[in-house]
Amino acid sequence: MRALLVLPPLPAPQSEYDAALSEMQAEAKRAAKLEQKVGVLLTGLQQRDGKLRKQVDEAWDALLKARTELLCFQVRARAHATPLCAPTLAPPENRAREPSRVQRSSVVTRGVGVSCGACARGAGAARARAAGGARAH
Repeated sequence: MRALLVLPPLPAPQSEYDAALSEMQAEAKRAAKLEQKVGVLLTGLQQRDGKLRKQVDEAWDALLKARTELLCFQVRARAHATPLCAPTLAPPENRAREPSRVQRSSVVTRGVGVSCGACARGAGAARARAAGGARAH
């Protein structure tokens, strides 16, 4: 068997190794401090992000609600802008002969008298509205 020859460590490589080791340890400490600072900053930014996202979501929901309300208002405005039925354009001699029928089925819409004599739903609609029911037209 051969005997292994053990050489003592050389001073130059050992000193280089120790210098490199101490430099790496110093860099590791600096990196740990930077990671800690970044972690603190990121935590704050993530919290701010959460709050801002919540505000954006609330604003978006409010916008959708307002948009829906606007569309509903526009539909109702169009529905109220159209008359319930066309005014009766009967010749004057016919109106003179049947005043009771026109008077009975006359409907007042926004201050304007509209006769429903031309419409088959006229008298029934007027009675339903008078009784508090829904609009017939």
